[in-house]
Amino acid sequence: MIFKPSRLLIVSAILLLGACAVYTTNNLVDRYGNASAKDREVIAIDANQVDYWRDVKPVLDNRCVVCHACYDAPCQLKATAPEGLARGASKDKVYHPQRLTAAPPSRLFQDAFGVEAWRERGFFPVLNEFKSSTEANREASVMYRMLQLKADHPVMLDTPLTKDVPVGINRDEFCPQAENFDAFANEHPQWGMPYGLPGLSKNEFTTLTQWVQEGGRYTPLSPLDTKLEAQRAEWEAFLNRTGNKGRLVSRYLYEHLFLAHLYFSELDQTTFFKIVRSHTPPGQPVKLLSTRRPIDDPGTQDFYYRLVREQETIVAKTHMPYALNTERMQFWQGLFFNTNYTVGTLPGYDKKHIENPFLTFAQLPVKSRYKFLLKEAQFSIMNFIKGPVCRGQAALNVIKDHFWVFFVDPEVISEAKVAEFLQENADYYDLPNADSDVYLPLSTWLHYSHKQKKLLDAREAFLKEQLVDENRSITLDMIWDGEGNNKNAALTIFRHFDSATVEQGLVGAPPQTAWVIGYSLLERIHYLLVASYDVYGNVGHQLMSRLYMDFLRMDGESTFLLMLPSETRAQERQTWYRKASPEVVDYLKHPALDNRVEPDIDYRSSTPKLELFSLLEERLGDAVNHRRDLDNIDNKVVRKALQRLAKVKGKTTEALPENTYLYIHDGEQHFAASLLRNNAHLNITSMFREDKYLVPEENDVTVTNGFTGAYPIAFFDLDVEQLADFVDAVGALKSKDDYTQLVNQYGVRRTNANFWPELDKIHAALREFDPVEFGVLDLNRLQNR
Repeated sequence: MIFKPSRLLIVSAILLLGACAVYTTNNLVDRYGNASAKDREVIAIDANQVDYWRDVKPVLDNRCVVCHACYDAPCQLKATAPEGLARGASKDKVYHPQRLTAAPPSRLFQDAFGVEAWRERGFFPVLNEFKSSTEANREASVMYRMLQLKADHPVMLDTPLTKDVPVGINRDEFCPQAENFDAFANEHPQWGMPYGLPGLSKNEFTTLTQWVQEGGRYTPLSPLDTKLEAQRAEWEAFLNRTGNKGRLVSRYLYEHLFLAHLYFSELDQTTFFKIVRSHTPPGQPVKLLSTRRPIDDPGTQDFYYRLVREQETIVAKTHMPYALNTERMQFWQGLFFNTNYTVGTLPGYDKKHIENPFLTFAQLPVKSRYKFLLKEAQFSIMNFIKGPVCRGQAALNVIKDHFWVFFVDPEVISEAKVAEFLQENADYYDLPNADSDVYLPLSTWLHYSHKQKKLLDAREAFLKEQLVDENRSITLDMIWDGEGNNKNAALTIFRHFDSATVEQGLVGAPPQTAWVIGYSLLERIHYLLVASYDVYGNVGHQLMSRLYMDFLRMDGESTFLLMLPSETRAQERQTWYRKASPEVVDYLKHPALDNRVEPDIDYRSSTPKLELFSLLEERLGDAVNHRRDLDNIDNKVVRKALQRLAKVKGKTTEALPENTYLYIHDGEQHFAASLLRNNAHLNITSMFREDKYLVPEENDVTVTNGFTGAYPIAFFDLDVEQLADFVDAVGALKSKDDYTQLVNQYGVRRTNANFWPELDKIHAALREFDPVEFGVLDLNRLQNR
């Protein structure tokens, strides 16, 4: 007999479940009293209690920060600082591509201070805020219960997760609160923390749960060393010079360094600082002036630039170290203060200035500004790569998967003439503002394309005057050679579908495209995608930032093409923009300078682009960084195998992830490498349906010495004796099933029993490769295959 529940019974069950939910909420109040916001910093803790800095932070950094960091931390829960755990979580997403109106910013240590202020902004606790007791600290703590949920329902080891445990940066998030946690746990028993990964070790679990049971308290961060304090005071004095020149220079420095992790390289390479604006002068506690963007009006004329200690765990996806030392101060002094110029009236923060840095900083020498950016060109570009704009496929499909970047020599054209050109054409340099129209992306694109065409006309006339009328030629000398030793002279950019990486040097095989960047382009990239970008802005602002980047990419590509013979330029452009829209094709045909100017470069082969790459590498000489080259691997067997792997091409690559980490061991030695899939495109001018423009038969891969990128998608652990077979297997891939077999044999799945020790090895290898650049990896993109 089959039991069929009556409608009355179903309704009764629903009512009963609803009553249980209400009971759970009321039960916490009945048992522990009313909840209230609770700050958790204390002067000291008992000697027998768990210490946050000594015991808890190492576990959080290695097991929790890998997902809970930066803007894309699930439920905005940040494990990078104790204040982040005390703040709690929110159901509001920072990255919200359909947002019609700008959202209030919610940056830790910036937009609110103290737990009560965060409760007023809608954040809810993940630690107990009822009356404190061991029992309450367990039952009313989402953090404790998430850890216990994983302990009670561990993942099935060494097999892919089932569909009821979705992974990836675009998965739906459920942000349970203590009051409804029972219902959440019943519905999603496999969603305990660490999410979609093996559980913690017994010691790690005990450390975190005991800390929570003891109230989740922490003592203040230890004070700075006196030498570091002295260095901070010296640099704050430099940044707060009196007079218009000092104030304008500091504004320029601040708007370019606000994302930097500054460190005093002559004293300490592990303590980092950030530059901020403060109501209070040096010597007094910082009273932060918080604005949505660094270019926005601080609201007062009396403010100061201060260096505040970075309080969060350093994570690779946002880590951009920038050294402050004696050489740096002398360099800036020479650029901006030992140069003969005056600053009459300081620019304001009105609309025309915040949309146009060439107006704002017109009184600063152009060459000084450009040399400042060139000195650390990787950092300048990395702001676009690691800043908040760079999240997800729609933000990154404006660039190719692999290309090289070179720079115009700052001495190639008269500074006075460049400054005059920028001033005369300032109106054409306006960037999209934060209020871009949500509903008119195409018309707005056309509006800016008309302005860009006028700018191209002016640029063509300027270059014609400089080249044709003055009987000058385009030569290799127009490319900055890094003064012979600056490793920023050549850069490689990789796009890994929805993340990206910038490396020094010419990494990998010669790419399809390259950019040559001059001052105005480098400055516009920074202000479009870094200083002016509002991660909390509406969809119109974010869409226009992406669309406008089309013009900047074409600018860099066009300058590179000028160095090729005219007939080659047309062929290359046609290949790069196959099946592009009529609007883009029309834009590409305008203007026609490259039909009238031939480079003065002695091409001798039938492949001018490849020849040009060789000539540029020869010109740069020691300024090319080779640390990612496979030739630097001192194990012949490993080196030869990886060089063979780097020759894999075509549709075989389709089954590979965009970024794969290879950890190779040979006895006591270990070697790190990355296998990067470079997707080929017909063109990259469309934001949507990127899959329509892919050309998998033209794909290739790059294999780098060392781990590349902050977002690994797959891990492989290989003994040197397995390496040749692994390379053969990659070269023979024909399907997803073939790739699954590859993972079965060599891979480290996210459910691998040794997953955490494997990750620890990878982090150790990263720290060994470059301790200053080291940051905790992000696992939110880790595959489930």
